Amino acid sequence: MKRLAIVACVLAFVVFAPRADAQVRTLNWQRWDVTIDINTDGSLDVREEYELEFVGGDFTFGTAEIEINQLDAIEDVRVSDTNRAYQQTASEEPFTYEVERGGGQYTITWYYPPSRDMARTFILEYRVIGAVIIDDSRLFGDQEVEPGDRLRWTAIRDHAVPIASSAIVVTTPPGAAIDTTIVPPLVDGVSSATVDVTDNRLAVSLGRIPTGQSIGVALRWEHGAITGEPPSWQESFIRERAASARLAAIQPVLNLLFIVLGAGAAFAGVVGAYSLWFVRGRDPKVEAVPVYLTSPPSDLPPGVAGTLVDEKVDIEDIIATLIDLARRGVLIMREEEKAGFGSKKRTFTFEKVEDHGVTLADYEKELVRSVFGRRDSVALDALQDKFYTAVPKIEDKIYDETVERGFFLKSPDAVRTRWRGLGGAALLASLGLGFLVLVVIPPAFGALACIFGGLAIASIALIAAGGAMPVKTRDGALEAAKWNAFKEYLRNIEKYTDIEQAGEAFEAYLAYAVAFGIEKPFIRKFAEIETTPIPAWYFPVRPFPAGRTATTGGGLGGSPGGGTGSLVGGLNSISTGLVTMLNSTARTFTSVPSSSGSTGGFSSGGFSGGGFSGGGSTGFG
Repeated sequence: MKRLAIVACVLAFVVFAPRADAQVRTLNWQRWDVTIDINTDGSLDVREEYELEFVGGDFTFGTAEIEINQLDAIEDVRVSDTNRAYQQTASEEPFTYEVERGGGQYTITWYYPPSRDMARTFILEYRVIGAVIIDDSRLFGDQEVEPGDRLRWTAIRDHAVPIASSAIVVTTPPGAAIDTTIVPPLVDGVSSATVDVTDNRLAVSLGRIPTGQSIGVALRWEHGAITGEPPSWQESFIRERAASARLAAIQPVLNLLFIVLGAGAAFAGVVGAYSLWFVRGRDPKVEAVPVYLTSPPSDLPPGVAGTLVDEKVDIEDIIATLIDLARRGVLIMREEEKAGFGSKKRTFTFEKVEDHGVTLADYEKELVRSVFGRRDSVALDALQDKFYTAVPKIEDKIYDETVERGFFLKSPDAVRTRWRGLGGAALLASLGLGFLVLVVIPPAFGALACIFGGLAIASIALIAAGGAMPVKTRDGALEAAKWNAFKEYLRNIEKYTDIEQAGEAFEAYLAYAVAFGIEKPFIRKFAEIETTPIPAWYFPVRPFPAGRTATTGGGLGGSPGGGTGSLVGGLNSISTGLVTMLNSTARTFTSVPSSSGSTGGFSSGGFSGGGFSGGGSTGFG
């Protein structure tokens, strides 16, 4: 067994041990030299020499991609190393190369024997046709510039590893002295550069060139030495330059105009949204009503009254409806205590009263059906993460009730949804178009995005105005004013009446206080009065404090729907439980399961625009 274990270990080492040739390959680029000879016919003879060191793995090919940016053609491509010239063929055999044109570039690929832990030098030569601008004076528009010829060229293209050094030499034809008033531009990021210009020769020496850093040169000389024709792209380039110059001249004015238009769009949008509400969203004027009313102005149920006042169905309106149903004898609410770890927890149960004989509105039927289903009794905890699905249906039916009663012509929720939807669509369109504009237009005209920013602000104003667009009928506005007066009475009931003599009002008006969102101070004020009775529909854990007795006739000992069976002086002892029940019901009705949540330019001597000709990349694999 011991020998088998040793054999197994040896086999595992042989099979799974890292192979020496699987180590990471490394390319050290020591040198990239470029020589460019400008011929009298305007063509370029380019020679690129790469000195590289291959470490840690086999390298078998190199690739040079030269963009067809501002040139007509590349001809007479030759590839060699220090020992031999390569043959042009598509065989992918060592010492061969191939040239392809497509996708806006020339691709030159050459192949060599597998090379690792060694140095190689490759020489790439080619002729460029149509890369020299002949008579560039028209590039400067109306400026008086002497005719001259110009070359713009990317000498060092994109590369995947740093280059230790580079020497770039450009030679012009006889009689074409280089204009020394224009410093040959280099792409930023070069650690060191030495530039030497004589009559017909530009020499640039570079230190370390970072990964991906392209190096471009540009030079100009007196017109006349080049006898060839201008390149095919020159006329269109001049037209583009002229158009760019005209745009640059008016750029400040345009950007200011864009900013003004954007501010105007925002201002017009805000004013327009306000005007829209002023014309179509305001409630009609009605006759004045008292500051407060000491009794409900009509038989409007609490949930509908709360919706009429703020034009929204809140969870408070639904709970107010539930309490009103209890007050009318449709159900009772029972408080219980469950033992926990070192403490007791209050729980609540709703019990439906059979044969209650109460006529229910559609929204009340929907609420009872959603709470009880087919059951006669339901624990509040059983509705956790379930009841929320019924809320939209109940809300819709309450909105329908307000329309049927003639308070609104259309459902307030439908009106808000329509206007907010229009505002949301306009906002998305503004932001989307603004993003596209920023991508497409030149950065110099980025102020154009201000227009779309102004439209976005206008859209947000429309969304905000949409919340106030539901409009009441004249009857609805008058009814809402009266109910607001009753709300004022409930909010400050101790100011307008002797609260000690108004104990019976607590049970009668509690549901309205809940609908208006003022139930906590309402309960607290009545709880401070010892004679305030417990609502007949609420059954606490402890019916009454020690030493107190229940009144006769119904209540806890009689019919749960009775109006006279209250416990004298009991509200103070159960007010905490009552508030807890209201809070627990609100949390439960709105609880939701957790899973239900949701190419570089240059500028020199007054000449700018466009990328360097012949951009691209060079790499090895």
